[in-house]
Amino acid sequence: DGTSGDGSSLSLGMKSYDDLDFDLHEAAQAFHQIARLVPSLKSRTMGDEVHDARILRVILVDCSLQVAKGGGSTIPARDVIERLRLADVTIDARTVVSVAMKRWLDDTYDNIDKELNRDGGKKSKQRPVVLETHDSQWFKSLKVEFARSGYKLIEMSEAEKLKTPIPILVYGRTSADTVYSIRALVERGLADPRHLCALLSGYEGLEDLAALGTHEVGHVCSSEIYDAAFEFVRNKALAGTPVTEIQADLDDGVLDS
Repeated sequence: DGTSGDGSSLSLGMKSYDDLDFDLHEAAQAFHQIARLVPSLKSRTMGDEVHDARILRVILVDCSLQVAKGGGSTIPARDVIERLRLADVTIDARTVVSVAMKRWLDDTYDNIDKELNRDGGKKSKQRPVVLETHDSQWFKSLKVEFARSGYKLIEMSEAEKLKTPIPILVYGRTSADTVYSIRALVERGLADPRHLCALLSGYEGLEDLAALGTHEVGHVCSSEIYDAAFEFVRNKALAGTPVTEIQADLDDGVLDS
């Protein structure tokens, strides 16, 4: 896991490569050390059957992070991994979380269209989405990315002027802050819980969200998604799926075996 360990609510901001828990070469060295520990498995037998062992190197990292070179140039982390073959499979931390958020937005807008008897097929080029956060860097980062998928990120003050139901993504400094903001929005009647989505990092955030007493609030939890991604890779590998096919599915945000 090469995502940032800064304790933020969700590991999806525009962070420096230096903020990661370890760099790509340290990950490659760790893979090498593990490989040295398991060659004896190749000679182990169970009855008369010999079981071969192979290590599948899987790394989780934001592939868009720029790695600085000595001459002042930069190169995307994904390019470094592929050029030096530092891992067999790369899980793009940004892609899998972004796909989950966009899937929630698609589903929520489908429900809103049905409630209003509105034809979703005649939607405008960019549908508004509120991102309730104090992190301006994170807002700017996602605003550009969501625009490519037909969504326009706006602030709560802008949404109040539109007089129509709008999905709201809530991102706080920590998961606890996120859940507190959700509670305040619901208790003060400022948002329909069905149109709210908590952006969380750890499972403890899910527990806090459940304590609100409403199951209508959606969530995107990076820990939950990353676990699912690793499980997807493991199941695919055990089923004999080629690494190239596993990588292609991950790049498309597919996490269903």
